[in-house]
Amino acid sequence: MKKEHDQTFNAFIGKGCCFDGKLSFECLVRVDGELKGEVESEQGLLIVGEQGLVDARVRVARVLAAGRVRGRVDAADKVEIKKTGIVDADIASPVLTLEAGAVFTGSVCVEELPESPESPLPLGEKPA
Repeated sequence: MKKEHDQTFNAFIGKGCCFDGKLSFECLVRVDGELKGEVESEQGLLIVGEQGLVDARVRVARVLAAGRVRGRVDAADKVEIKKTGIVDADIASPVLTLEAGAVFTGSVCVEELPESPESPLPLGEKPA
């Protein structure tokens, strides 16, 4: 049985590194440094490590946040905020989990998103 996190890394942004721009990927990206801008992946997993900072418009399948996330997150499958995670973002996802100790500030819309990550629902808007 394949575990959720047993995927091939497309990129690793290490501690002390900063990426500013638009990042698209297929499988998995881990951020332990800084990532600013836009992040897109139809089926990918974005992991924000404990030392990581993502300040971006994120449109992915899954997010696992153990570090800091700011901005807007649209996740087609789920968002998981670990106990070390600090998320200040508006989130739209069918599943949101928070471990005890996690910090979340923002709004949340817990429902299925449209198929295309290019056209996510604005917060508060229902699918047709």
